[in-house]
Amino acid sequence: MYFMAASLFLGEGSLKGDSSIKSLVVRILCDEWPLSVREMHERIKRTHGISCSYQAVFKQVKELLENNVVLSEGRYYKINREWLEQMNSHIESLLEFQEMHPEGILGPRDLNPYF
Repeated sequence: MYFMAASLFLGEGSLKGDSSIKSLVVRILCDEWPLSVREMHERIKRTHGISCSYQAVFKQVKELLENNVVLSEGRYYKINREWLEQMNSHIESLLEFQEMHPEGILGPRDLNPYF
């Protein structure tokens, strides 16, 4: 789940791919909520200039719902606060790990015989 979540924030995938639509749904819902799929579809097309079908947006929202990234309030959706807290915790752990290993886990490259 963390990798999927990270890919949402990192914007992996092409601008025309499903992961891009998923990323845009998350971004849109971070700025404005609750929204219907139709409202998200309109924002993706109008604000981001991406041509996609309503069904494509609906499919991605459904996946986000199944993965507990978004919550449904009838026909409206919002970001799941628990998911955001999990992402925050994961990011804090990564920052702590990097702070404990500033040279990386393999150490300096000039001392490592594998490089």
